[in-house]
Amino acid sequence: MHRILRYFTVFLAAFSLHLALSGMPAYALPHNKPGHDSLFSDSSAVERNVYTLYPNPTASELRLIGLPPLVRVQVYNLLGQLIMNDVYQGDAFNMSHLHAGIYCVSVVGWGQAFFVKE
Repeated sequence: MHRILRYFTVFLAAFSLHLALSGMPAYALPHNKPGHDSLFSDSSAVERNVYTLYPNPTASELRLIGLPPLVRVQVYNLLGQLIMNDVYQGDAFNMSHLHAGIYCVSVVGWGQAFFVKE
């Protein structure tokens, strides 16, 4: 099971990198809202949380579109190290201090997405 999860994570990172390099926005992985945590629940009853990262790749600022204010936003490098832990206030996040590479944005209750820092 861990091997499958590891391969899926690598595939997802590669696909997100492909989207980023092609200039398309990266969309977050949808997560079920509270109370709808079954993978087999009725799809019409499940509302999905989706947000967009823009621009991707980024040189300095990263905007998260489609999020309500006051949600927790965390940024991880590909080693799984927490790089940033902040609360979304509706503004762009400054990413200019990061080294060039691929990073994962995790929005608590909303899912994860990858972005490229140039």
